[in-house]
Amino acid sequence: VVYPSDIPNAQAVAEVTAQLIGKLHGPNSRTLQSHLISTNELSQFQGHLDVLFLMVGASSHTAIILDCIRRHQLVTLSDDSFCANAQCCVITVHAGPRVEISLNTALAEAVGAHFSLVFTMVVKRK
Repeated sequence: VVYPSDIPNAQAVAEVTAQLIGKLHGPNSRTLQSHLISTNELSQFQGHLDVLFLMVGASSHTAIILDCIRRHQLVTLSDDSFCANAQCCVITVHAGPRVEISLNTALAEAVGAHFSLVFTMVVKRK
């Protein structure tokens, strides 16, 4: 869970999000593990990550995010429309009366992400 280090209380909101993600199940019913990383820490991060969930405001640090996801071959997810506009989210989810999932195909290709044909058929490709 990547939060913007320059927004007050962003870490506290990200902690709640990380706790919620930690209650979800991934492949083979394994519990997902979440880690908090500020945008300041992202460029020096040396650990292993599978995906980055970008909190609201993180997209203002696009250069740092793009460098990290290209270097580590990571998919980014967010529900922040500014992430989609900043071109730093591979997958953007908008929830409301209707859920809309958008896939940035150029960025997915740049990070080496591959998705099933079924998934690409049901999402909006950009």
